[in-house]
Amino acid sequence: MATTPLNSIEITNEYPLKSAVWYPHLKFVDNLTVFRIGAILFHFLPAIFLDLLTLVTGGRPILLKLHRNVWNSLNTLEKFIFTEWHYDNKLGIKLAKSMDPVDQQTFCIDIETLSWEEYFKNMHMGVREYLNKESPKNLEAARKKDYILMWFHVAIQLGYYYKLCSFTFLMSKRMVEQIQEQQQQQLS
Repeated sequence: MATTPLNSIEITNEYPLKSAVWYPHLKFVDNLTVFRIGAILFHFLPAIFLDLLTLVTGGRPILLKLHRNVWNSLNTLEKFIFTEWHYDNKLGIKLAKSMDPVDQQTFCIDIETLSWEEYFKNMHMGVREYLNKESPKNLEAARKKDYILMWFHVAIQLGYYYKLCSFTFLMSKRMVEQIQEQQQQQLS
């Protein structure tokens, strides 16, 4: 029986990267324009700010370049990433059901028996260890860093929402003042 896969963020938080420069936050959107606006607001603008801060403190800015590379890669892979794919597996299911129990055990092709939770955890741990070259020994340190990055992430989000609310309030106030001025002028 298949299990429900874990939320990607839960796995990412359980096995975070020590080399992460920001808290991982994954949102699935079905609109490419919304995705691009989000990338600009939550990737490029913070990258520019942090690169400027790095430059001022004598460091070497790298985040904007990194995000440009990711942006270019996403543009290249756009067709595959932003297309919903449907596969017909009727023949595979038929084959799995027609196999005798010994062959079913030897050639496990029925994905209903797959533990998706275990699969995604193993995949994430493999990416962490073999692609990012991070030792399982630094997992606790990575979790502590992830916790700190989460609070920075929350603070930045609150700052964005505060600015958005302030801007909305200011614009509303100006519109009300303009309407009141027009009404005063009409009464005069």
